[in-house]
Amino acid sequence: MQGLVVGAVVGAAVAVAQTVRREEDPAELVARQATRGAVQGGAVGLAVGMAAAWRQQRRARRLGAPTAEGG
Repeated sequence: MQGLVVGAVVGAAVAVAQTVRREEDPAELVARQATRGAVQGGAVGLAVGMAAAWRQQRRARRLGAPTAEGG
């Protein structure tokens, strides 16, 4: 879940920075681009976070350490 939040924040920030560089864009477009960037960044962050958690659990099972699932 941390990846989701971080990805959304970074995605929104990048989208706003790119849109604001063009000074003639209306505020509505900036808001729309920020929202789109947040959604895309959140999706990527969630996917990366899930993959990292999966790898960590897999590695812990290989080493015989107990996981959060009780295994």
